[in-house]
Amino acid sequence: MALQMPVVSQHDLDQVATMILRLHAPENAGNPELAQVMQKELLAVFESEQAWGLTEGLLDHPSAIVRFSGAQNAHIKISRFWETLPQDLQPVLLQQTLTLTSRAASPDSPYRNENNIVLRKLFSSLASLILRLTPEQWSNPLLQVLTTLAGHRVSRALIFEWLEIAIRDIQRGALVEPRKSRLSSAISKEVPLVLSTVVETLTSPAPDPAELEAAFKCLEAYIEWGLTSEEITNLLPTLLQLLNTPHMPQAIGVLVEILTGSVFKDGKATKFTTEPILDWISQRGCAITKQAVANEDPDSEEVVSMTKLVDALVDHSSDWMARRTTDPRVQAFFGVMLDLTGFPGVPGRDENISETTLNSYSTIQESIMDLGEPDSSETMEVQNVSKQFFREIVSRIRNKVRWPVESLNAEDLAAFEVYRRDAGEVMITAFYVLRDDMLRDILHVLIDQLKEGSGASWQEVEATLHCIRFVSEAVPIGEETTLPVVFSADVFSRLPTGEGNRIPLAVIRMIRSYEEWFKYHNDHVVLVLDYLVTSLDDRSLAPEAALALKSLCDICRGNLTAHVASFGQLHGKVASMGPEEQVRVTEAIASVLQAIPPAEAVDPILTITQPVLNRLEQCVHAVTQAPDAAKTIAMQQLETLTACANGLTPSDEDMFDLEPEETASTSRALETCRQDERLVKLREGILQTVSKVIEIWGADVEVASAINGFMKASTASPSTLTLLSLPIAPLLYLISTAAQRNYLSIWPNTAATLIWRMSPMVGIRQKLATHLHGSADPMESEEQREKAAKDELDGTVAGTLAALTWATADKLKDSRSMQENPDIAESFFKFASAVISKYPAAFLKTAPENQSACMGMAILALSATEQFTLRGAIEFFVSMLNTSRHAPQALAEAYLPVIQAHGQSILYSSVLGAALTSPRSTIPNYAELMVALVQRVPNETRDWLTGMLRDPGFPGGQADEASKKKFQETMMRARTPKRIREALNDFALVCRGLAGTAYGSGTVM
Repeated sequence: MALQMPVVSQHDLDQVATMILRLHAPENAGNPELAQVMQKELLAVFESEQAWGLTEGLLDHPSAIVRFSGAQNAHIKISRFWETLPQDLQPVLLQQTLTLTSRAASPDSPYRNENNIVLRKLFSSLASLILRLTPEQWSNPLLQVLTTLAGHRVSRALIFEWLEIAIRDIQRGALVEPRKSRLSSAISKEVPLVLSTVVETLTSPAPDPAELEAAFKCLEAYIEWGLTSEEITNLLPTLLQLLNTPHMPQAIGVLVEILTGSVFKDGKATKFTTEPILDWISQRGCAITKQAVANEDPDSEEVVSMTKLVDALVDHSSDWMARRTTDPRVQAFFGVMLDLTGFPGVPGRDENISETTLNSYSTIQESIMDLGEPDSSETMEVQNVSKQFFREIVSRIRNKVRWPVESLNAEDLAAFEVYRRDAGEVMITAFYVLRDDMLRDILHVLIDQLKEGSGASWQEVEATLHCIRFVSEAVPIGEETTLPVVFSADVFSRLPTGEGNRIPLAVIRMIRSYEEWFKYHNDHVVLVLDYLVTSLDDRSLAPEAALALKSLCDICRGNLTAHVASFGQLHGKVASMGPEEQVRVTEAIASVLQAIPPAEAVDPILTITQPVLNRLEQCVHAVTQAPDAAKTIAMQQLETLTACANGLTPSDEDMFDLEPEETASTSRALETCRQDERLVKLREGILQTVSKVIEIWGADVEVASAINGFMKASTASPSTLTLLSLPIAPLLYLISTAAQRNYLSIWPNTAATLIWRMSPMVGIRQKLATHLHGSADPMESEEQREKAAKDELDGTVAGTLAALTWATADKLKDSRSMQENPDIAESFFKFASAVISKYPAAFLKTAPENQSACMGMAILALSATEQFTLRGAIEFFVSMLNTSRHAPQALAEAYLPVIQAHGQSILYSSVLGAALTSPRSTIPNYAELMVALVQRVPNETRDWLTGMLRDPGFPGGQADEASKKKFQETMMRARTPKRIREALNDFALVCRGLAGTAYGSGTVM
């Protein structure tokens, strides 16, 4: 008796069809709960072994959705449940699928016109069978399907669609060697048949449009899969001939694939690709582009395809062309690029052609630069042509970035701004080729535009300034020829305003772009500062002007100390500015004050900060009368204090430039000035007022964020105090209090930052106080003082850890709360890791129940599905294990009871998470934790692992005794972290059923 697939009765088929129709019925579309129930029921049917027999019956149903479900069932059964089909039924399934596919594709099918989506799913089913049966049980799949379909008078368009789907699915197939190579070899033998069929259609005098379109798509798919060089070489003449037909766009699509995705990519075979394509572009391609430009037709299919060909040819042949810029064909190609770059219309509104070429210029520039310096008249000529090409690019870009005369709506404005930014990158590219010549050329254009009677519009002037601004990234800070003219009174005095202050805005942005240059050209700083300060009076310019002023003062602070009086006058204008401008200008002024001697800075700092503190205190008192206004103003004052603290913090570069003697002298002067009673009172007042702000608005995320910024700014210089630097211990106390009152995830984050910063600052203060004021007990030794200071630090940190642990434990009581509050979990574990890493003794100073609470939350987080939570917990444990392993003996031994008490739970959760419950991407993180555990307590880890692996159900059903034994032995024999990571990864793949699969082998450890 002949074998056959499982048979499903007509009654059962009707029931399944009814379930499908009910699921997709319009009246059930608004009932997701019912749909979920029906989907679950239907899924149970399709997952059963009898479902192998559903396909044929469902494909004969009158409803298209039922037929599609039948085809989908076939694909799912083959791709996901192949192991459930007896091996002797595999040939039967193949024959059935061939028959059903040809029947559905046949023009005789009553449902042929409705079957396109059904056929695509059936084609994918056949491709899945190829992945499983070829070549052992199906030696010539492409030919057999093609012959079968042709025998049922199926259209060539459908046959090409089958061939395309087949090769794409084969390419995506997750096969491992040697099976992958065997399948590839079998398919390669059939490729000539495919290509001959495609070429026959492409060269047909009057092909069917649908057939031709399908043939081109099919050909692209096979090139992407991997045709041989001989096969591609044989195809090229046909494709090049098609460039002169109405099918030019489709032919270009295939050529682009050859240039970028075949064995000919990366500049290979230029004789067969680059040269004939350039021949065509220099004639027909130029004409197509010029016609589109003349007609201002950016939607022409021909010119759109030209942009793709240009981009692909640059990617493929830029090195070849860079060596041959004197070749007329290359020059014609460059001309096409320039025409496309300068395509008429406003970018983003009228056309999108111009932006398509922008990325290509950097590729050409790199190829030109790789040629090196010219060593002959011939190479000099090549370089001259290249420079002329890039000069023309600059001209085209300058024209394209001009603001249109008419206004733009919001969407078009956004698109135009994006284009201007991307075009600015091309200006940088051009500078690397033209160097100083480019700046001089642009300056000459600007000078001509500013001449009286030039007739230049403000749009033209603004575009030139835009180009100067964007090239700043490439201009060396030692430029002494052009920029001094640009930033001169002669140029600034002749600049027009332009519509909507466009030109002043361009100047402000240009100033900010060259802020680094001004640091080394002090003569020009005052002019631009005056320009920025004047711009602050204009509401439309003030935000950008304040930002530029802040940046310029920050980087040029040392050059501005002679103008402190002017900044005092500027401070008098701050009150009339908007909130954001006030903050930025305050930071600018503070930056300059930081650079003057501390004794001279005391009074100005008091002048700036005391009114801010007073207003903050007023907000605290006014909260009952006007709570919303009080909060808004309080946040503004906090941000202003933050700006002042940021400005007073010396830049890293300034600190690096100081000699050790200068650093010590500055530190002594700062500490002396910090003892000024007015500053002491100011800092105490800030602490007290911030404490009240936290008490009132501690539950408000916006206020908490502002406080976080202020605390970080006021402690931002761990190696050198500023006049406003606050002691960290009281700040940690404020954070602890805030978290206990109103827990927010930002509090542990802030505490972690302060923990990392505390030790250096406290150490410096202790030494300075001892040296300057004799506050230390003369009977104490230096060692005793250091120990007392360290104990005090540990006690402070321990108190903060205890407070935040209990506050966090109240929020993370179980797995559900851990899942609902990933931000809290992540921030707390980062804080706890900082404590362990910086002050390991502090953890042990907390009560045992506090330690257990902290460890318990972290162990619970090892099973979390949210990856940031999981990784935070792992980081905490790794910090504890590694820090205690390298700690002094007494401290290392003190940690052992904690590790031994919780180590087994840590190991259990790690093995379970890596093996089954967590995403595969977290396996390396678990491996890092297990490495730390094995290195810290190897004997205990061995015993714990042995015990848990004895459990038959742990960690899952896929793990047999052999794999467990191998994992355990490898883990305990391993001497390197790499080997432990590999062992865990291999075991995890076994537990997940991925061992030996391509998907599994893709794991990177």
